[in-house]
Amino acid sequence: MPFVDNNGVRIYYEVEGRGMPLMMVHGLGNSTLEYRLNGYVEPLSETYQVILVDVRGHGRSDKPHKPEAYRAELVAQDLVAILDELGIATTHYWGYSMGSAIGWYAMVPHARARLCSLIFGGGPRDFAEERLPHSSAVLKMWEHIAEVGMPAGLAYLEARWGPIRKPFRSAQLANDPHAVLAMVRALHTWPRAPEDWARCDLPALIYAGDRDEAHDGAASVAASLSNARFISLPGLDHIGPQRHPELVLPHVLAFLAEVDKSDQQPV
Repeated sequence: MPFVDNNGVRIYYEVEGRGMPLMMVHGLGNSTLEYRLNGYVEPLSETYQVILVDVRGHGRSDKPHKPEAYRAELVAQDLVAILDELGIATTHYWGYSMGSAIGWYAMVPHARARLCSLIFGGGPRDFAEERLPHSSAVLKMWEHIAEVGMPAGLAYLEARWGPIRKPFRSAQLANDPHAVLAMVRALHTWPRAPEDWARCDLPALIYAGDRDEAHDGAASVAASLSNARFISLPGLDHIGPQRHPELVLPHVLAFLAEVDKSDQQPV
């Protein structure tokens, strides 16, 4: 199984397909299975070299319990270490929910030169309590789960998000809630995007369900960028887009094809 080591923290990743690299980063409390089991990987790997990552604290990666182990620059270094291991200079980046926050608040400021485009779903959301009240609810949720453990915590998650399908139940039960909680606490301390980040000219596609609490914030980020488009998906909540690749993939594939074609034009 492929791992990279970033100063003693092992990060798990998987690679599928051949073509232009596409790094895909999951949401909070999830893993590489989020994209794989929801049906995203197979169609994408027909055209792209899909790189799936278990963010530190998640999946098969190491799971430190201290928030300082989840600083934005360390998380960015994890992803860069994978690119270095694979000999990849630049990649498309696709993050969902927490994965979009990692893209915007970690990769753009700390590894901008390694990115050729951005795809964000269900975010980026601002984790600062004073900016987005529901982020405090996420913190309290994982504080509770860390206290009661994952079996009881699973029922708590289902009360918030609805029934968790069988393949994902095992993945959720395998979580270390203290590690996930450390990540949530760290996210609350990550620097917010200063004004010059809004001048980022990377091609960007940002999407969210119109019933998602992160919808308006994601639309605002897209509007602030010089080379971004926003897709609003009617009737979907925060989980919805991940469960409906048939609604998301046409937009993503068209966007990636456009970016790749532009990159191939003579200067």
